[in-house]
Amino acid sequence: MKKIKLAVILDQKFNNGGGFQQSLNAILLAKNLNENCADIVYFTTIKENINVLSKHGIKFKYININLVDKFFSYIRSKFFHPRILKFTKLINKFSKFEKVLLDNHVDLIYFVSPSGLARDIDKINYIITIWDLNYLYNNEFPEFRGNKITETLHKFYKSTVSKATGVIVDSEKSRDDVVSNYLISQKRVHVIPFEPGQNVKEYLSQKPPHQMNIKKKYNINFPYIFYPAQFWPHKNHTYVLRGVKILKEKFKIKISVLFAGGDQGNLSFVKDQVKKLNLEEQIHFIGFVDSEEIPIIYKNSEALVMPTFFGPTNLPPLEAFELGTPVLYSDLEGLRDQVDDAALLMDLKNPQSLALNLNNLLKDKTLRETIIQKGYRRSNYFKDIDRKNILKKIIEDYQIKSLSWKNFNDN
Repeated sequence: MKKIKLAVILDQKFNNGGGFQQSLNAILLAKNLNENCADIVYFTTIKENINVLSKHGIKFKYININLVDKFFSYIRSKFFHPRILKFTKLINKFSKFEKVLLDNHVDLIYFVSPSGLARDIDKINYIITIWDLNYLYNNEFPEFRGNKITETLHKFYKSTVSKATGVIVDSEKSRDDVVSNYLISQKRVHVIPFEPGQNVKEYLSQKPPHQMNIKKKYNINFPYIFYPAQFWPHKNHTYVLRGVKILKEKFKIKISVLFAGGDQGNLSFVKDQVKKLNLEEQIHFIGFVDSEEIPIIYKNSEALVMPTFFGPTNLPPLEAFELGTPVLYSDLEGLRDQVDDAALLMDLKNPQSLALNLNNLLKDKTLRETIIQKGYRRSNYFKDIDRKNILKKIIEDYQIKSLSWKNFNDN
């Protein structure tokens, strides 16, 4: 039996934080598949990614999706009337994206992130990745309001999930959510948990690890906590500010905060709150940080503090566990499952819980060491999951079925 030809698709920008890191992990997972499992080709729609990914020994082909291509994709996704679709197919039988893959004799597509390109697929089967369904459970946040974003996301997931050969999610909670909301078989939904980014793995492989004076670089006057997150409202940066204010006033402890991440519309609001709370000397906005520097910031911090409303899983706690950094995390459904007993949980209704946890962590060395050791154990739990064989089984199951109607590499 011939090998299947698998196209791995990346359309996340390399500066998209955790999204890119998880996409990169998925790409390297596919790269490490047994040679007998699949013949893999790699494509990206973002030209800048090619140089970034070349250092990992992966050669990506670039697909240029121009405005005309996007217009016809829009028509295909918005209109389902047979006459309109027939008209568009007279001009382009397949979307530009799918035509490139057909010309490369692709049998199966693997989207390593939630990709709008899946809407453009008519003929080739595909595996789709879903990171979360927060648009259903947290739709009051500004990022889901206006321009019918919630409706668009629901339509996108409903159509792409229903046609997918396999759906990859991050957790059992996400699998339950996908099955219940999109009414597909649980057998089609596969759990491949997040894992620390490659930058963390590379840092830990250095002998000795690279060091940097973080306090000097960012002019920090106090011990600091770290929160790497883009400035979306759901990331809840202002909760950190309120907690730090309580820590200063009630417990007489000044601590600095390093916020790393780009502006997604909420940065000015967060900066206004810093001024109102008189925290200017303690809060540092360091923007987009080179991935090589991130592990060093973790290692020198007192804790990762992540009061996000969105889950069920996130990348930073896994990175902190691996690096021996204590974690303060949201006490919410799903998020609790990710960290188990390896984090100090924060009540998002009460920022005093952040202040109390930090006070205890800073004053109690035994507590700090206990949390660090639990973090290492939780990290090992995720390492023991056989991600590669989960992906391999999805591919092999598809190949067995497809023998009923096709010869491989014959489109």
